[in-house]
Amino acid sequence: MLRKKCYCSFLCFFILPVFIFCQVPVKIFSAESFSSAEYASLKEKFGKNKIIPQEFEKQILIALSYFPELENINIEFRFRHVKASFTTAPTTFSVFKRSQHRKYVITISDSSEEILIPLQLKNLPFNAQVGVIGHELSHVSDFSSKHFFGLVRQGIG
Repeated sequence: MLRKKCYCSFLCFFILPVFIFCQVPVKIFSAESFSSAEYASLKEKFGKNKIIPQEFEKQILIALSYFPELENINIEFRFRHVKASFTTAPTTFSVFKRSQHRKYVITISDSSEEILIPLQLKNLPFNAQVGVIGHELSHVSDFSSKHFFGLVRQGIG
């Protein structure tokens, strides 16, 4: 009886909300629908102070267009052999600088444990790549709104 209640609780609180509250994409992106004029415009506006890998440049520029507050923020996107699929953090010494002068590094794993291989950026569809990069940029946006002690508090937490 208790086991049945546990299954029902699990179903009601964890499984059903996924289907009830899941979001429908607001806009579908594709590499083909990205004109050269749009690309040039986004690169000029959002490409400043960014180190962007060529392979994912379109996806990153599209995601950056949703974060106008990051237009002049220094961000480096880099590929590394790390266990986590994606990480975002300010560089060590920039933590001590004012938020608009910090540099952030978004690390994208190019190899990971076998179970995480489907979640690697290169294995995701174009639209999902834009979404994942947008998620990491939301961390940069959050970090850039914090002062030094706010970052330390979040790092400890």
